[in-house]
Amino acid sequence: MIRLPASIAYVTRNHHKIEEAQRLRELIDVRGATGLETKAKDVVSFEFLHVPSVEVLDCDIRRMMRAKVHSAYERLLIPCIIEFAGLIFDDAAVASY
Repeated sequence: MIRLPASIAYVTRNHHKIEEAQRLRELIDVRGATGLETKAKDVVSFEFLHVPSVEVLDCDIRRMMRAKVHSAYERLLIPCIIEFAGLIFDDAAVASY
């Protein structure tokens, strides 16, 4: 049996992302297998962790994200999520940054 709210390890050092995630839990409605709607805060909580991780610079955002989440996982040894944003210019892809 799953205990609610389920805890998710969220790796970030950005206090704005922490505030945003906490606020979204209050606002977002989710629908369970029974079809009943509830607030996300009733079914999920975040454990915010400050974990040093690898920051790979690459034109492929997927490679950058994989490197970061794999690095975080290697330190935590538990499933975790990261948030990653990047600005990639197609014309600069040849330079590989």
